[in-house]
Amino acid sequence: MAVGKSNYDMFYGGIQPGASLIWSGFLMANDCKLIAQNGGTQAQDQMCRGGWNPKVANIECDSNGNPTGAVDTQGQHWHCSPTNDGSCNRVLEGSFNVLACCDRG
Repeated sequence: MAVGKSNYDMFYGGIQPGASLIWSGFLMANDCKLIAQNGGTQAQDQMCRGGWNPKVANIECDSNGNPTGAVDTQGQHWHCSPTNDGSCNRVLEGSFNVLACCDRG
């Protein structure tokens, strides 16, 4: 499983591009399919703040906002390590950036 953060511009192509970015966190399967996402805010560390759907899902972060663990939609705990693998990263009106890969812990 992979975890990371995503953003999109609420006013894509608007007068102030980037000024209205909405951030959220995500859990993604190894095949790059989205498993869960949390509520969007203008805080870049939103992935660490809760508000997940479904509620059991979660990303645990260290004091610097880096993902260290995750709980999937079934309540299973995962240990996460930083990654440079960008194969699931996407850029459309916003972006999905994988920050860590996770193994069952």
